[in-house]
Amino acid sequence: MPIYKKLAANPTVRDPDKGRPLSLDERLIVQLQAPTPLDNLEAQEFRQVVMKALQQLKPDELRVMELRYQFKKSPGQSALQLGLTPEQLKRKERSALRQLRQHLAAYAAES
Repeated sequence: MPIYKKLAANPTVRDPDKGRPLSLDERLIVQLQAPTPLDNLEAQEFRQVVMKALQQLKPDELRVMELRYQFKKSPGQSALQLGLTPEQLKRKERSALRQLRQHLAAYAAES
């Protein structure tokens, strides 16, 4: 999807200083700005937090997350590949997502 369609589809982006919604032009300008060293550092730190959270998952939950989100497999394809029923796959995915959310919420609370 072209960037202008993504920006137009997300009108809820707000100005961090003033709290008002950004216009489409302002959202486009923000997207085109080069990242600052601080942006790069924050992104690197966030990647490390996510990797640490993923390491806390059980191997079967991690494999479900890889298939579903890294390789973008459908639930049916993932279940078939792992030899699970779709319901078993959904349970493992929900459990993994819950654990990841808890880990990321704990990180956010520390910050």
